[in-house]
Amino acid sequence: MSLKQIRSVRGPAILFVLALVLVVALLILWNVVLAVDYARIKALAQEAEEHGAAFHWTFIALGSALFVTTIVLLSVLGAQLISEIRASQRMASFIATFTHELNSPLASIKLFAQTLRRPGLKPDEQERFLELILSDVERLRGQLQNVLRTAQVDGPLGLQTAPEPTDLNAWLDDYVAARRLGLERTDGKARLTFAAGPPASVLVDRALFRQVIDNLLDNAVKYARPEAGGVAVQVVVAEGARDGTVAVEVRDDGCGVPEGDLERIFERFGRADPGATGARCQGTGLGLWIVRTLVEAHGGEVWATSPGPGRGTTVRLELPVSARPAPAPAAEAPA
Repeated sequence: MSLKQIRSVRGPAILFVLALVLVVALLILWNVVLAVDYARIKALAQEAEEHGAAFHWTFIALGSALFVTTIVLLSVLGAQLISEIRASQRMASFIATFTHELNSPLASIKLFAQTLRRPGLKPDEQERFLELILSDVERLRGQLQNVLRTAQVDGPLGLQTAPEPTDLNAWLDDYVAARRLGLERTDGKARLTFAAGPPASVLVDRALFRQVIDNLLDNAVKYARPEAGGVAVQVVVAEGARDGTVAVEVRDDGCGVPEGDLERIFERFGRADPGATGARCQGTGLGLWIVRTLVEAHGGEVWATSPGPGRGTTVRLELPVSARPAPAPAAEAPA
């Protein structure tokens, strides 16, 4: 949807406001006339009764009721119209951001592929460029997976899950080890650490849970502070705030989030204030919404804390502990 199309919906909004003002003005005039001429209307009613005719008070009451009903309906229509305008604006912003998110790795892949065609490249240089290409391909896969998951949530069948008992510490240990290896190949200064917590078995759909952790780590890596000397991310397992739950925290030292935006970033197309965090820290607004949707589908909850812009963010999710023991962990880490 173009900006021209978005601006065009302001016309109906203005017409709605004018219609509402006119109806309210008519209602006020109607009641003023009734109040001013009440004595005359009462006299007419008595005169009609003396001559055996009926005076239809019902019509006056019905007219007032119709005015009030019209105002209520116009108010509901206006609220829906404003909601549609905001949804259109968010969708346009998402499309622009998502297009940029796709174009950036595609341009990078093209550049590296063209470089690989040059003669005389050393084997270690070729390996380096291939790792960078694979990293950009993984970024594309993550973005497309988020869009596909959104379509699944909004689809007629909704989100389908296949939970199974999982040893949380063992699964995350394997996952972080694989991600750490990939990060070190593309960024030699990357620091991705994992701290195991109390033993816990959780009942999760492993593919969906991996998407949750993928999104959290991708955000932490993407928004890391360049001047900090490389990516620094911690994954920590801890006891949950409620009985029978276990927590997973993903901590980074990147862009940070203003306090007033900590709830908004989990909304669909919700993003932090660019004036506080900078344009570099603006994503599509889908990743954390999908994280919350998937975590809540497993009976958990998720929230974020941050000391402020430029001071990092901690995303904490809590999942109920399963009474079913987890089988031996299988190698399910990402490529």
